[in-house]
Amino acid sequence: MTDLTREMDALDLPEETRSALREIIASAPRSESDLEVLLKAVERATHEPARAALCWYLGVADLSPAHQDRAKEVLKRVVGSYVRPAPLSAGQIRLRLLVAVWLILVAVAGDEPTPSIIFAALLCAHGAMGIALLIRRWKERRPRPAGERAAIQALRSLHRITGKPPISEAARLAALGQEWLRSEAVAEYESLCTIAAETGRSDPVMAVSIAHMALHPDPSIARSTLRALGGIAPHYAAAAVREIADTALARAGNWSLTERGMLETEAAEAVAKIERRSEARATEMEVPPVAEPSGQDHAETSPSRAYLNHLAWDVRRIRKGRRAVFGLAGVCFAFAALGLPIAIVLPGDKTNFAVACALAIPLGMVFVLVGMLIQPSSRSPIWMAGWRGSRAEIGPLLEATRLLMPNVLHRVAPRLYEGLPELRRTDQELLTPYQRQCLVDALVGEWLINRSRRRSALRRLVDAVAVPLGKLFRIPGALFGSNATYRDDVMRTAILHALMNIGDEADAPAVRLVVQRTHNRRQHPIVHAAAVECLGILDERRRTARGAEQIG
Repeated sequence: MTDLTREMDALDLPEETRSALREIIASAPRSESDLEVLLKAVERATHEPARAALCWYLGVADLSPAHQDRAKEVLKRVVGSYVRPAPLSAGQIRLRLLVAVWLILVAVAGDEPTPSIIFAALLCAHGAMGIALLIRRWKERRPRPAGERAAIQALRSLHRITGKPPISEAARLAALGQEWLRSEAVAEYESLCTIAAETGRSDPVMAVSIAHMALHPDPSIARSTLRALGGIAPHYAAAAVREIADTALARAGNWSLTERGMLETEAAEAVAKIERRSEARATEMEVPPVAEPSGQDHAETSPSRAYLNHLAWDVRRIRKGRRAVFGLAGVCFAFAALGLPIAIVLPGDKTNFAVACALAIPLGMVFVLVGMLIQPSSRSPIWMAGWRGSRAEIGPLLEATRLLMPNVLHRVAPRLYEGLPELRRTDQELLTPYQRQCLVDALVGEWLINRSRRRSALRRLVDAVAVPLGKLFRIPGALFGSNATYRDDVMRTAILHALMNIGDEADAPAVRLVVQRTHNRRQHPIVHAAAVECLGILDERRRTARGAEQIG
């Protein structure tokens, strides 16, 4: 209690907030209801010092593993609330208003003004939203009162709970944070980068997520990013980090010679650290590792078999229901697409048939809407799924990515970011063939590589309907579709590290395709290096297996 009191006294808080925080520390909420009330208070608090105090308390409180996961989500949402949305530019707003005026003039001069007026109203509403966001950003430039910042305290609490510096969240806050918070966010980002560089713990997923920050126009942010990459980049990324530094120098046309020299020094030190780590790893590879039994985790973090079965059953139930409904929608659309030309081309009175084909289109849209409404229940284990050191959850979570639901993907993707690189060579039987297919589909897109045999025509028709609809409703890129997953560098890196441990000869074509796609290494330097490393491991594993077969 003395340490907490001393640390609380060091915070820049008003006396009222400090007194309320002392009461919370003294009461030490332990029950489920009290902790939920505390977490909701963190999300809903509008007073900046009070919110900062609650974020600080979440980092020092003694929470159970389940509530730690919930606290991490709340803290990440707190940081995200201070990230500015990308508003429309002034030119985009003018263009929308001009098109709206033109549509209104067309509506006045035309015979059917209703459609033009509706589109003009939508454009005007969109432009008004852009103007509101510009005004909001202008207001954010006004100085805020001194005191603790909730976003900064949330980053520090995340560091305490996870044990890893939350560089990804700090990078978003430093690059897109509100104007009044920029200086503190940049300073915190530099501090976390320094901690990550000193720790020296390789984290390829985090390295990919912050690599673009090395190209930031701010020299301090670029230098801090390269410093962090030297500590967390994987052993194979030395050349990739060197290319990132060269690209940053090429874009830094308005930097001074001193700033360019400091960036070159940071890049050289980062590359040297990665090369030393690579040499140390090569030395360790000479000693064979001790193989652990497959699927065994710590007893206190391993989920029950009933929970895993319930999770897998719920995912498959929702997937089958959505596939059936979307299949009916695809049948309706196919009937309309084939029947309308026949009704037009063939002689005779085909009015009733043409009307039936036309009615099939809205019927198919009804089935599509019904399929989109099929969602997991509030008590579904999907919402409780989390990465707590158990590799047995990865298989059902991979199946959950095929549900094509934005809320499910937002929940599942961070778990897979952490869990996939932790897979080991002895975990091959943890994934079923279908789950392995989901893994490869998420890497390169299911239209390009398929481990199984030819898929059914109905399945292809369902995907043809679902993928464009998912893109229309802005389903996030993680684990979705061929083009969207291609752009998700973080997920591809996590999957490549998983295949380094559990991959086989059947995965080599997919990894080779990623190598070909990322040949422009200035856009995907670390992902390209990971794909090349993974392909080398798979080829070596294939040669070893064939050599063993020949000897046997």
